[in-house]
Amino acid sequence: MHHCVKISNAWLREIMEEAIKCMRHSRRIIVTSEDVDNALTLRNAEPVYGLASGDPGHNDLYYIDDKHVIEARLHKSSS
Repeated sequence: MHHCVKISNAWLREIMEEAIKCMRHSRRIIVTSEDVDNALTLRNAEPVYGLASGDPGHNDLYYIDDKHVIEARLHKSSS
């Protein structure tokens, strides 16, 4: 289980680093769901399903269709 958590953390870190690159490329200071979606696309990740509101004032809703969910306790960072 510890090995899976390490792999998941590394993968998530890579996706978020790519999302930050997308954010900076767009000359923004806040990472959006679109940045994460673009990062997933660039990494050839499985599709993320959801609903795009089409309204700039409302957030989009996304979910991953996965029947296997690993429950893990999240620890607060010490910083």
